[in-house]
Amino acid sequence: MARVDAAAADLRAYLEQPRWYQQHAEAAGEAGVPASIAYFSAEFGITAVLPQYSGGLGILAGDHLKASSDLGVPVVGVGLFYKTGYFKQSLTREGWQQETYPVLDPDGLPLALLREEDGTPAEVTVDLPGGRRLVAHVWRAQVGRVPLLLLDSDVEANDDAIRGVTDRLYGGSGEHRLQQEMLLGIGGVRALRLWSRLSGAPQPDVYHCNEGHAGFLGLERISEPRHRAGHDLRGGARGRPRRHRLHHPHPGARRHRPLRHRPDPERLRGRQRAARRAGRAGAAAGRRGLPRRRGRRL
Repeated sequence: MARVDAAAADLRAYLEQPRWYQQHAEAAGEAGVPASIAYFSAEFGITAVLPQYSGGLGILAGDHLKASSDLGVPVVGVGLFYKTGYFKQSLTREGWQQETYPVLDPDGLPLALLREEDGTPAEVTVDLPGGRRLVAHVWRAQVGRVPLLLLDSDVEANDDAIRGVTDRLYGGSGEHRLQQEMLLGIGGVRALRLWSRLSGAPQPDVYHCNEGHAGFLGLERISEPRHRAGHDLRGGARGRPRRHRLHHPHPGARRHRPLRHRPDPERLRGRQRAARRAGRAGAAAGRRGLPRRRGRRL
């Protein structure tokens, strides 16, 4: 029992006593350091018990949270809870790789569901294309001193297609991946607002985007001042910087999405020049009493 009590006291000291960041904040003054830092990533490699990662990017994100905990940095992790994780692999007798996707039960994992004061599960909603709405629950994993918020679309309020948005890491079609990124970026910012309301934690002063998977967080943060009366868009977005870090600088390691409805600039300028010429010719013809030529439609 003495050893158990000593371990409990050591853990309590680790979680509660000031560490490097608190000493640095005291020396720099409260206004000199962020009160909270949001860390967005598509995967987190915390432990094999919580298989929400595929490789280096997730291990790096997990190490960032662990190091932040050791240093006392007030980081809040934001990610997705994948029902089947990435996958488990094995080798056949012939040496071929086989993948399996075991379903994870969040109630059997080191996770706690965020709940409202009345005990009901807290929800985050995100509007999707086509007038659909995604409802997500938020699970919390505690990485030392650092909370990790994981959004889960497997909610009864959603239809089968939307419930499967967070089915697995890096799976599905391009549209499926886009929905995951919308939930991570837009829903992640809303989950942070929910977490601050329920826990009393300060709003993040810095938003760190680990790769571009959470790029929609920028759009959500820009849109927020529009819903707050008396705030200018530019003034409301200023003062809370966003940091974007690339895991790999090679273009082949990053995901690019073409803008399908964006017109080619040169083609558009050519059409505009042709329209202006047609307009001038029509005006001249009108002055001479001739029937006008109709310009090309853009």
